[in-house]
Amino acid sequence: MKRQDVLKIIIEEVRAHNYISVATMQATPVWHAIDGNVPLHLDMLGCMGSASSLGLGLALGSPKRKVVTIDGDGCVMMQLGTLVTIANAKASNFTLIVMNNGFYETSGNQKIPGADTADFVALAAAAGFKSSVRISNTDDLRARFVELVEQPGPTFVALDIDREEAAKVWPALSMKQQIQTTREIFLSQRS
Repeated sequence: MKRQDVLKIIIEEVRAHNYISVATMQATPVWHAIDGNVPLHLDMLGCMGSASSLGLGLALGSPKRKVVTIDGDGCVMMQLGTLVTIANAKASNFTLIVMNNGFYETSGNQKIPGADTADFVALAAAAGFKSSVRISNTDDLRARFVELVEQPGPTFVALDIDREEAAKVWPALSMKQQIQTTREIFLSQRS
């Protein structure tokens, strides 16, 4: 699967269902090229491996909303312990989507450790995720996405994507502004 095709599906569903979303690393420039104005969306830039922690915090702080975090396999490898933390927190509204291609694309397309042997789906299941699945084609992703997000979690979804060249152009983003905008949306929806 191509990253762009996967993100088109995810963005459509996130927007349609008003999910909170977090994206990081190579997903970020593609996300913003497709639709840079998705409500309740935050980007985690400059802190590889931390998107899942930010997403978990949002899920725990907003237990009535579904939170979808898009991460990379290299990012998960850098913070592997977060799988246990997420499972232990039992955030039933949290879905972690990992784009799995076996490479650190951002830093030069090096293979991640264990690229040929590590099974992130099995690792997430062993960590205690309620559900842990692998999806290898866009038809399956489109058919199952909402069901996976809506089921009680935490849910782990590994998407097998193709290796691609790293983004050359990154959106100029202010995480501070994104957080402020999201906060304002939350506060306006309380009344």
